[in-house]
Amino acid sequence: MSALAWRRWPSEPTLIAAVVFDLDGVIRHFESNHQADVEQRHGLEPGSLWRAGFSSPHIDQMLTGKMTRAEWVTIVGELVNNPQAAVEWLSAPATVDEAMRQLLIELQAADVTVALLTNGTDTVEAELHDLNLHHLLDRVFNTHHIGHRKPTPEIYNYVGRQLNLEPQQIWFTDDSTTNVEAAQTVGWLAEAFTDAAVTRSALVNHRVLPDPDR
Repeated sequence: MSALAWRRWPSEPTLIAAVVFDLDGVIRHFESNHQADVEQRHGLEPGSLWRAGFSSPHIDQMLTGKMTRAEWVTIVGELVNNPQAAVEWLSAPATVDEAMRQLLIELQAADVTVALLTNGTDTVEAELHDLNLHHLLDRVFNTHHIGHRKPTPEIYNYVGRQLNLEPQQIWFTDDSTTNVEAAQTVGWLAEAFTDAAVTRSALVNHRVLPDPDR
């Protein structure tokens, strides 16, 4: 349905002015068996790469710009005593949820800002170009360049200030319920991500996208 059809709706326009998406687990996905395959090939204990990669303090340092992705990979390799396994694990090929890509395309025709909020590394922007997603996003909020990460309230407040919007004007989805609840705490309209169809229905209900049945 065209943007003109949206203007024919008799009700007042939605208050939502920005739609914000998480990246991993929402738009971008990694092979679920990749970590186990790497650990098996290198004789590592199951789960050891995850524990090494996502333990404090280095994960927080990397996600808030105090450490580069390359430095993080090196540390993970040292922690598991296998640098090559760390490189292979953290070089997992990514795929884009094509239904979510289509949703981003649809949102380009809507009168909203489409943004990304990701707990990311210094390579996220290049990765978005490689995945051909960069042109579908009006704003990219990468915690690595901001200095705060989800689920701290500072990151949501920062995004709100940058968008120059009131909290209730922002709709957000993330596959982490912790991140969703944190966004709700600061006043955002936030919902846990399940799939593209549920997300589209939510955006239709909020009058961000037109109802195809009208």
